[in-house]
Amino acid sequence: MRTTRGTAIAAIAMLFATATAYAQAAADAKRKIDEYASSAGKIVDGKSLSQLESIAPLRSHTVAPFAAPNAPPGESWEMHSFTYEGLYLAGVAGPSHQFLLAKMVVTRPSFKLPQGLAIGSSRKDVEGVLGATSPPESPRMTYEGETEKVVFHFSNGQVRKVEFSFYVD
Repeated sequence: MRTTRGTAIAAIAMLFATATAYAQAAADAKRKIDEYASSAGKIVDGKSLSQLESIAPLRSHTVAPFAAPNAPPGESWEMHSFTYEGLYLAGVAGPSHQFLLAKMVVTRPSFKLPQGLAIGSSRKDVEGVLGATSPPESPRMTYEGETEKVVFHFSNGQVRKVEFSFYVD
């Protein structure tokens, strides 16, 4: 009887250790995605509009009122979207005029992505940096972190578009 009880306790302990390791690996993977997306946001961090235009021409800029959910009454916020050749940016700006990036879409290799990935990279290149997420025949690979999301779109085995979604608080 004692041996059966000991075996059962050992099996439960092993199951708990495996579940804990799996949960830690999942949390590490989400953190890796968030870090990758945040580093990709540096494409625009600290750059002026004219600096971005030196990389690619600005095609359009739209501004619309934005109702910030936790903004004090009377505080003015705006949603801005910028379309450059090969880059789309959307985000919000509040009274301080600080631009908070919410979405970025890259379609040209002139906008460099982190860790050596770029428009034209292979699925194997993406998997080498971020891991596998979908069957090889899938036209896209989606990575979700705790707060950020990255979607790689493929055509003929190469990245053609990368979409980043950022948490804005």
